[in-house]
Order: sequence, then structure tokens, then C-alpha cells
Amino acid sequence: MCHFNIIDIAIPIIIDNQYLGAIMAGQLKLSEPDVPTLEQIVSRPPNVESNRKFKALEAEYEALPVLSYDEVTKCVDLLLQLSTYIVEEAIQKHTTIDLYKKVLTSNTQPPASVEAIAEPDRAVRKIQYIQQGLSGALFVSRLKNGTQKFLSSNTVLQPAFDYIFTHKHENFRLKEMAKLCHISPSYFSRIFTKETGENFSVFIARLKIEWAKQLLESTDSPINQVSDDLGFCDTGYFIKTFKKFENLTPAVYRNIISGRYAK
Repeated sequence: MCHFNIIDIAIPIIIDNQYLGAIMAGQLKLSEPDVPTLEQIVSRPPNVESNRKFKALEAEYEALPVLSYDEVTKCVDLLLQLSTYIVEEAIQKHTTIDLYKKVLTSNTQPPASVEAIAEPDRAVRKIQYIQQGLSGALFVSRLKNGTQKFLSSNTVLQPAFDYIFTHKHENFRLKEMAKLCHISPSYFSRIFTKETGENFSVFIARLKIEWAKQLLESTDSPINQVSDDLGFCDTGYFIKTFKKFENLTPAVYRNIISGRYAK
């Protein structure tokens, strides 16, 4: 539900933790004035600009269909069942075709073992792993090209990125960032992951490690000072997080970089 109390219905299509798209329905208004269980995706304070836009579109707004909450719920259930059926049929068809192609190319009988049937699933997981690696590489590239500012392709998220990049010493909370963007935490999480290729906590951790690498390369600050400057709760946790992303400790990283520059 948006800040004008217009309802949009979205049924996400997710396969193997990959968002493929969504079935959308709407827009409509509810006959009931207040339904606390509905998610308010955007909430903006009243202002002259929004009031002006509302006046310009008032006739279209009044023409929107009006349904009861019970009717909307039934529509959602129907769409959910329909999308589930379509996705399951598509997966089954894709798997069948893939196995059939393997049979034709190998000139063998159709695979009967569990191991052979599981091959398509392993292929999907391998593609997912590659996609995750590409997302991480893309993130690092974008970061290095703009260390002081991160330009989001989704303007709704820009206030959060602006805050994060100007408050590097803070510990960021998803709920607080969503509030800055005037959207709900769940919606923020969805579009943030779509924008960055990673969930919020992983993105922040990776970002702080990239900042740490820059400090280790450009300053003589002790490891504990770098940890404090970036808002880590303690140096041990900072070292552990750094090693998770870089496969070596901050001290070793600095020594390697120093030796490279010395040459």
C-alpha cells in the first residue's frame, strides 16, 4: 500500500533463491479505511508537491476499483496458486527437456539413478555460485570508482547509500536505513538485495572491509584504530571479518601491500 492508500498486489517468483520476476495486480482501493495487517511500502509526510499531484490525478484516483479486504485476500490466494502451478510446470518441463538432451547427446538410455537426475540441480547451484561471485566483483568495481559516493540505480535507496558513505564509523541497521528511505524494512530489504546482489548485512560487511583495505594502504593507523574508525565492536571481530572476505589478516594484507609498493 502506497502513501495514497492504493493497493498493489505482487506475487514474487523465486527459484533456488533467485528472484525471476513477479505477477502484479492492481491498482485498487479498499472499502475499509484502515487494515493494520497491510504493509505500508511508502509513507511520506504531507507536502505541497504531493498534494498538487494528488489534485491533478484526483479523477483517476476516484475511478480506481474498490474491493473489500476479504475480496483482495481471495484474489491474492488465487494468484498465488496460479503462479505456483505455472512455476512448478515450467521447472518440470525444463528439467525434462534438459535430461532428454543429455540422453540424445550421449546416445544412452534415460538416466535412472538419483545421481543422474540430480545433475540439473547441481548445474543450477553452480550458476548461482558464479552469479554471487560476479555480484561481488561488480560491487567492488563500483566502490573503487566512487569511494565517497555510491550512485544507486534505484533512487529510492539513494538516501540510505548517502548516509552510509558519510557515516563510515557507525553500525548500520536495516530498519533505520528503511526509515531514511520512507519505505518498510521488508520492501527495503528486497530492493536493496536486487540493487547490490547481496543482502544488507553482507553488503555492509564487505563495504567496511573495502574501506579497511583503503585505510591499511593509505595510512599507518594501527589495526585496532582502523577497526574503531569503521565501527567494529572489537578488533578480534574486525580481523575475523577481514579474513572471511580476503583470506588473510589485516596485518598480512598491509605487509603485502607495503612490500609491493616498496618494489
